[in-house]
Amino acid sequence: MRLEDGAVLYQPGAQIDRLYFPTTSVVSIVQVMEEGTAAEVGMVGPEGICGLDAFLRGAAATARSLCQVPGAATVVPAAAFRQLVERDPGLLQALLYYAGGYCAMLAQLIACNRLHRVEQRCARWLLMTVDRLQRLEFPMTQDRLSMMLGAQRPTVTAVMVGFRDAECLEYTRGDVRITNRTKLEAFACECYGLCASYFEP
Repeated sequence: MRLEDGAVLYQPGAQIDRLYFPTTSVVSIVQVMEEGTAAEVGMVGPEGICGLDAFLRGAAATARSLCQVPGAATVVPAAAFRQLVERDPGLLQALLYYAGGYCAMLAQLIACNRLHRVEQRCARWLLMTVDRLQRLEFPMTQDRLSMMLGAQRPTVTAVMVGFRDAECLEYTRGDVRITNRTKLEAFACECYGLCASYFEP
């Protein structure tokens, strides 16, 4: 099925009855505070599965999952996938391997959001996104990027202008295109490389 831009897959506390396997889409895991502010704490693309909470702690989601970059995803009923995992030790091992990488990524991104500058986090986020998409251009508004980074819109605008002036990327209203990945990597914190390593075979 196609996941549309901004589509919410799970809300905190909602029962997880379907699992999503992004193929050409990217899904953000967003932690929402009581007053309504939010920040991204995880990201899922073709390397992973949305709805992992159903295996880690029960059947309810602990965060909001929303489609960050629209595209395709395979949808599987959670009950049917549980049965497959119970019957297939290889699938169980693959799921556990992914779960370990996913939890390590969550911990790294929580520390990143607390300790690193917006410029570093923005570069890391852009690189993580293009890695999952396997292409250098994707739709993204600065309002959405501000929410993902937990930063003010003017701050994110200044960062993106800096990246453009450094010839790392180009952006128009609603679209980003990475023009020099090597330069962008120089702006990113170490969390980018660490998060990538958690999903290496």
